Amino acid sequence: MKNRIILVHFKNLLIVMGAFVAFLILITFLLLGKPKTQSNEKNDVKAESKEHKEKPKEDSKKIGISNQVFDTKIKLYLTKEDKIVEMNLEDYIVGVVSAEMPASFSESALEAQAIAARTYTLAHLESTGGHKCAQGKGADLCDEVHCQAYINKEKRFKAWDQDKVDAYWKKVNDAVHNTEGKVLTYDDALIKAFYFSTSSGKTENCQEVFKESLPYLKSVESKGEEVAPKYETEASFTDIDMENKLKSVNSEFYVSDISKEMEILSRTEGGSVKEIKIGNTTFAGTEIRKLFGLSSANFNVDFTKGLVNFKCKGYGHGVGMSQWGANIMGKEGKSSEEILKHYYSGCQITELKYK
Repeated sequence: MKNRIILVHFKNLLIVMGAFVAFLILITFLLLGKPKTQSNEKNDVKAESKEHKEKPKEDSKKIGISNQVFDTKIKLYLTKEDKIVEMNLEDYIVGVVSAEMPASFSESALEAQAIAARTYTLAHLESTGGHKCAQGKGADLCDEVHCQAYINKEKRFKAWDQDKVDAYWKKVNDAVHNTEGKVLTYDDALIKAFYFSTSSGKTENCQEVFKESLPYLKSVESKGEEVAPKYETEASFTDIDMENKLKSVNSEFYVSDISKEMEILSRTEGGSVKEIKIGNTTFAGTEIRKLFGLSSANFNVDFTKGLVNFKCKGYGHGVGMSQWGANIMGKEGKSSEEILKHYYSGCQITELKYK
């Protein structure tokens, strides 16, 4: 009897010990997790890999211009020949500089023009986020002024004074060669390097001409351009011509006596007409310039014998570098870098890497 009691107690003890061991195993499993087998280790690696790939890219930075490598080939549409040609970028810039700026200008001005033209070109290529010329039939750019004027060597030689051809060609080529690969950048990105012929003494804010605010295209002084051949120009129209043109853009336009119903309401910082009221309608100065083919939007108006006379100062849209202003600065001893940093506020000159 006594032995049976001992045996029962021993069995109960074994049951308690077994339960205790099971309890310890359960606690260990809960605290440490499932032991890793070869199979679930692979699954964990896949999960970690997927998690890494799916992380948002908010920390990634856009590759700056200084870290990119650029192709040196462009496709140009020749308008009169109605064909597309492929050429080296630097050869194209030679043709642009010789077409856009007189070779008689200072070396510094020609170098500044080369850098501005190169920047303008690259900023308009699809590879840099730009858009191909809408009139280029698939080419990157065309040879018209709405892209950039371009002229080849043969045509350029025929247009220059024959006794200056060699000197001029060398001068233009030197300007391009001395600046090879150099462009204007702002925050390590290509800028919109607008340029134009002649200012009225001050350039224009980009916002007031192209409706886009850019920190590097602000109004700056541009002195000494009175010597430019198109610093002052005039254009006259009859009352009837004025009325017909204005009605062509606004069918509701009405004026009874234009000489008494035309008033300049406001001007830009650069001096151009911002708004002008004619009859019952208010027009932008840039709209009037385009509609009547005026040299600039910086104009005054007077009236004589049934004529409306526009007296303009400057030639071109007025944004960015004034070519005549650059020439004046160059003749005063300023370098191409000084010229460019004057007209393109806060910009840097960056040398590109070519393929």
